[in-house]
Amino acid sequence: MPLVRGTEFRSYPQAYSVLNFAYFVIIYLLLYYIMLLYYTVFVIVISTVDGGWDAWAEWTQCSVTCGHGIQRRSRTCTNPAPSNGGAVCKGDGEEVKKCSPMSCAGES
Repeated sequence: MPLVRGTEFRSYPQAYSVLNFAYFVIIYLLLYYIMLLYYTVFVIVISTVDGGWDAWAEWTQCSVTCGHGIQRRSRTCTNPAPSNGGAVCKGDGEEVKKCSPMSCAGES
């Protein structure tokens, strides 16, 4: 029976469906923000991995067979490699040193 003449009374199931939809939207948004917080804290902050140096490689042969030359050795930043915004390795990835295997002919 209409409450006011000329109007129809809305049934409770229609009113509840609007409320249920509103609750669904609110719960969905809350879950979205919880997932965003989880991603920010655990995936970005906690799983950030800073890089670490691998072992030095062997020295190369001297660049000359007589006189003064150089030798080199290198290392890579892969133990572990930086990931998820982690810092790259500090320091040099290559070292150089002087070498002199023997005196050249004619040098005293």
